[in-house]
Amino acid sequence: VNDCAGQPCLNGGTCRDLDGDFTCNCPSPYVGKHCQLRCISLLGMEGGGIAESQISASSVYYGILGLQRWGPELARLNNKGLGASRMGTAEFIKAFKVSSSLDGRTYTMYRPDGQSKDTIFVGNMDNDGAKTNLFDPPIIAQHLRIIPVICRKACTLRMELVGCELNGCSEPLGVKSRLILDRQITASSSFRTWGIEPFTWLPHYARLDKQGKTNAWTAATNNRSEWL
Repeated sequence: VNDCAGQPCLNGGTCRDLDGDFTCNCPSPYVGKHCQLRCISLLGMEGGGIAESQISASSVYYGILGLQRWGPELARLNNKGLGASRMGTAEFIKAFKVSSSLDGRTYTMYRPDGQSKDTIFVGNMDNDGAKTNLFDPPIIAQHLRIIPVICRKACTLRMELVGCELNGCSEPLGVKSRLILDRQITASSSFRTWGIEPFTWLPHYARLDKQGKTNAWTAATNNRSEWL
């Protein structure tokens, strides 16, 4: 049986028949079993979704007698303050490689299928413009390394990652946005201020950033048997 006969790969993906299964080679920016996911979300370098503790580097430059630290946490796209220059001289990465890892220990250099050489990506031409690079095929990983190949004066970088989560759990599910309805939010009990019904701290008040004087869920008692 040819599992590719039904053309299971969407959005221009190419199918390879396996023993009782199939695999899709998806063109960027599509990923997933059937190339069904358009993977173009900002992953958090600029917006802060990627925490400072998650950004590391092989080394860091210290300027002005060691008082000025150019740390990896400053590599966020459109970061304000000191620009990518030092003493009026522009600094940027002109070419780079990328390696990826699923466990943070073993890294693999990016290269298209069938290629024997690592892919060298074209970087910036100046210190204040943005340069977009696509991974085709996409990278599936939890850790990425940007490896400078050619730098102008110094290897200085600000960046954003564009992609999507395949197995993660950080997407809002709808409590704040009300995609989850009031009747779908229940609790073991609810506290009433002065015993008055209109002043009940109801379960659906537990929505993040809810405004008003009664703006959270509160249990009727303070013990471990309560739940939301």
